[in-house]
Amino acid sequence: FGSFSMTRYHQELLRALQKFPAEGISVEDFRFPKLLFGKASSLLFSRLQGWVLYPLPLRFRSTDIVDPLDISQANLLPFCVRKKKIVSCHDLMPLRAFRGLLPVWEGIHEKSFMLLLDYMRLSDHIIADSQSTKTDLVELGGLPADRISVVYNGLNETFQPVAPEQQQSLRQQMRARLNLASDAFVILHVGTATA
Repeated sequence: FGSFSMTRYHQELLRALQKFPAEGISVEDFRFPKLLFGKASSLLFSRLQGWVLYPLPLRFRSTDIVDPLDISQANLLPFCVRKKKIVSCHDLMPLRAFRGLLPVWEGIHEKSFMLLLDYMRLSDHIIADSQSTKTDLVELGGLPADRISVVYNGLNETFQPVAPEQQQSLRQQMRARLNLASDAFVILHVGTATA
């Protein structure tokens, strides 16, 4: 997968599906190993793998449902004959940029993104991770609302509420560890700064 966040999403989804198996349903992690051809040619071979080497064997897999994790893998859908196709969409930021709603990002090609969006139309159902993403899929992408469900992201079980009697003590410990005054205003950002 192209990014740490999508790799993590894939791992957590796979783990959850395997942890709570449904009767008669098996889950397969279908991935090819990364091709190693040196840094200069890795982008070319990554594209070759994603658009040719990876999709072709899907045509012959005996799975009933195929779920490319996001729009960047929607090119797999034409190869999934006689299979139910579900695709997840986390955002349409490149499309918003192409429409002038955000600054244009370098490295994202409008024609290839629009082709992926067209491939999404081949899916039987689309999972959006927010109402905003569903709205963008319908209003900016022209996809039918009745084939889109909103399923919010979950949390790993390591994230649990702190007991009320421990909150103040943990807050003080963290402020001391980060060298923050006890009355300092704190803003928490959870995410990855990749810009």
